[in-house]
Amino acid sequence: MRKRGRWAVVAAVVLPLLAGGPVRAVGGPGPDRPGGGEPGRLEPGGTLVGPHTVDGHKTAGRPVNRPGPWGNWNTTGPVPGTATGRDPGTGTGSGSGTGTDTGTDTGAGTGTVTGTGPTGTGPTGTGPTGTGAGTGAEAGPVTGTSTGPVTGIPPGPGIRPEARTRPGPGTGAVAPVPLEDLVPGIPQAPDRSHLDTPDQALPPPPADGRRAEAAPPPPPGRAAGGRGPAADPPRLVEYVPPAEARRDRAVPPLSDCTRSTGPYQRRVEHHLGLPADGRQSAADCRVIRAWQLRERIEPAIGFAGPASGGRVQLVRAAADPNARGDCPVVRARIACVDLSRGLMWVQRGEKVLFGPVPVRSGRAGHPTRTGSHRVYRRSKDHASPLYGTPMPFAQFFDGGQGFHGVYGNIHAPGGGSYGCVNLVYRDAERLWEVLRRWCQFRPPGGSRSACPGPLTVRRRARPGRPGETLGAMNAQPMRARAEIDLAAYRSNIRALRARAPRSELMAVVKADAYGHGMLPCARAAREAGATWLGTATPEEALALRAAGDTGRVLCWLWTPGGPWREAVEADLDVSVSGLWALREAVAAARACGRTARVQLKIDTGLGRSGCQPHDWPELTTAARAAEAEGVIAVTGVWSHFACADEPGHPSIAAQQSVYREALAGAERAGLRPEVRHIANSAALLTLPESHYDLVRAGIATYGVSPSPEVGHPADFGLRGVMTLAARLAGVKRVPGGHGVSYGHRYTTPAETTLALVPVGYADGIPRHASGSGPVLVGGKWRTVAGRVAMDQFVVDLNGDHAEAGEEVVLFGPGDGGEPTAEDWAHAAGTIGYEIVTRIGARVPRVHRADGPA
Repeated sequence: MRKRGRWAVVAAVVLPLLAGGPVRAVGGPGPDRPGGGEPGRLEPGGTLVGPHTVDGHKTAGRPVNRPGPWGNWNTTGPVPGTATGRDPGTGTGSGSGTGTDTGTDTGAGTGTVTGTGPTGTGPTGTGPTGTGAGTGAEAGPVTGTSTGPVTGIPPGPGIRPEARTRPGPGTGAVAPVPLEDLVPGIPQAPDRSHLDTPDQALPPPPADGRRAEAAPPPPPGRAAGGRGPAADPPRLVEYVPPAEARRDRAVPPLSDCTRSTGPYQRRVEHHLGLPADGRQSAADCRVIRAWQLRERIEPAIGFAGPASGGRVQLVRAAADPNARGDCPVVRARIACVDLSRGLMWVQRGEKVLFGPVPVRSGRAGHPTRTGSHRVYRRSKDHASPLYGTPMPFAQFFDGGQGFHGVYGNIHAPGGGSYGCVNLVYRDAERLWEVLRRWCQFRPPGGSRSACPGPLTVRRRARPGRPGETLGAMNAQPMRARAEIDLAAYRSNIRALRARAPRSELMAVVKADAYGHGMLPCARAAREAGATWLGTATPEEALALRAAGDTGRVLCWLWTPGGPWREAVEADLDVSVSGLWALREAVAAARACGRTARVQLKIDTGLGRSGCQPHDWPELTTAARAAEAEGVIAVTGVWSHFACADEPGHPSIAAQQSVYREALAGAERAGLRPEVRHIANSAALLTLPESHYDLVRAGIATYGVSPSPEVGHPADFGLRGVMTLAARLAGVKRVPGGHGVSYGHRYTTPAETTLALVPVGYADGIPRHASGSGPVLVGGKWRTVAGRVAMDQFVVDLNGDHAEAGEEVVLFGPGDGGEPTAEDWAHAAGTIGYEIVTRIGARVPRVHRADGPA
């Protein structure tokens, strides 16, 4: 494997989602058809919704369950309405008849269909394309318009898809069958495994000791605690057009080779050495069918669906899953999950220890969070506390998101999980054992695992081949998004470096880079010339090492018993504020046989961490003795201002005086630190005399001012990096005197238009901004009307027009007329730091690297 790319150590995760919609079924007139209305549709689980007729009874849109083949539908009775095909008809035809469909498609070009139709009376009227006459439900491919009653609908979940995709007999389908039209190719039990993530942000409640280590229920066909079919390579269930689904698992005869083009046709053709034209042919089908039989994909009818596409990805990656070098090659074990290819594996150095195996990740609206994480809780027999679904071999790495097995099919086209990384049961069981040997796990009850490194979740953007569906999840509009302009971030760092030309710059990326995404920002900071990175917690610093960052990193928020040894082994600089911390660093250095890099912190007046001046001589003397022994190297002496964001505050001069005396005391003790630093963002911008060897830039790098007193970001050549936007979830007219949101703290003064913004305090919108938070809708500033709720708030458009789905900007850099984070801070009575940092995990981060580097 090549040593290139920047991911993170201990697990890099990147998956492509197969996002799809419901399976369409026969229904009433739709909005694009004469008569208007909503067409009925058949959900993959077997529920028909929307206006339709079942057994001669109109349902008026209510779901109706009927038993049928593979748990779906056996529908009879008239279904009034009209239907328009995908392609305009070039001829007309009509026919009616009863009997069994025994006809043969013949002809070429436009095609001719002969024979008798399905049992019952077929559509009558005009429109089906074809050059010949026919009887029954088909008279040529259904690509024109048909009108009239339809009775005797064959059992199954909807319209025959081949009628929509056949361009003519013997030629094969040109357009792939859409993913949303596919159904399981063999009978499947209902599957709710995608309802998994207990919570998008918070950890799951600890499992009791029994369930944490008890074996979960085995999959069908395998006895508890034993071995059976589940121990063999699992069969893959392909998703196929509804009319080609099988009633049993018998091997289909060669005559059943499909003529339909699958959504992964081109990928499978390329893999099998066929002409990769993305069009099914009889020769293609025979080769694909034989390959499916070898790969245990059923039904083996030659249809290139999501299971076949996923198998190709797995086979391609088997020899070297890290051929592109996306996952870092390090000495420790790292579990890598590639969201773009739907694969995961575990490696140490260049050796693959587990996998690759296929995985499934979060669907639209429930994305698997990218970034670096640590497996912190494991529960073997787990169930989602929100949905009650089983999550066997659960290993949580970020809030409620984690690895776990599923009993269903991870290649289902209806979308991904609710945020977790899903594996088939057998692979999840094996991964549990691999990580058991890696993590010294302690039983639940509040304790955390001692996994030596973080887990990285990453998505690599890849262009799709024509005719394939790749990353369909990303094609769906987002409810809300936080767009991160990395070009602006790099520009800000360069502007800050210019203000302290004789000092090195530390880019502070704690708290997930103040909500902006730690790993992308860390890489951009290095590119812009930041020689140091700063984090609060050691876990954050270890995540940077896991992602492949080899530069200088300082972490300063330590507690007794923390991962001191891991930090020393990772060559991190650790902050020491007292003798207890120095003893921890020395012990860790001796345990691993390496020199610990230590920076001593003096409390010059902030009153938080840091050694008090009267204890400073004792700490510096002990540090010098440990340095003489060779177990530590004192690389820095530092402190932090309390009121640098209030220019002229008397504490600023007082703290600088204490800091100068501390530096002199360290020198008297024999210490020669590499860097001295006290300047934060505010001091960097306003106090040149405080710059010393290193300046720490935090909030300023994100284009947010430390305080109004310091100045506006534009005054220093800085630009806001985060833009928070959402799409209106609804717009409606209401009369005057209409109450809005909880408590009716706002009442419309006259008839007006209200717009619903689908974000709330669960997404980080401050409730204190109720009635005052600014947004930009339709080019105009609006104000939150009434209270901010958990998931949404309302704005009064004062009668102006807007449409559902229209973009609303909550804040951004301000150069487009939108509010800024500082505007929201003023509205909520807080600081800009809090506004950007509190944006929650339900809001996807979209990192833009374009613009000037």
